[in-house]
Amino acid sequence: MHARPGKHPDEQTLEAYLLGSLPLRKARQIEEHVLECPECVDTAEEIQDYIRCIRTALGRRKTKLSIAVKARPG
Repeated sequence: MHARPGKHPDEQTLEAYLLGSLPLRKARQIEEHVLECPECVDTAEEIQDYIRCIRTALGRRKTKLSIAVKARPG
C-alpha cells in the first residue's frame, strides 16, 4: 500500500523505509505521512525495535561463528 492522505503504509513498506531500501520519491512520501501520523510513528518504532533485535542476534551469531572458526585446529 502506498502512503496517500488518509491511508497508512503497510508494515513491509515501513520496514523498507526504515532500512533505506525505498526509492527516494517513495521514501519522501512515506516520511511525509509518518511525520503526521502518530499511529504510523508507533508502528515504525515497533519495527525499528524488531530490526534492532535481529541485528543484535545476528551480531551475536557472527561473533560465535568467528570464535568457533578460530578455535578449530587447522
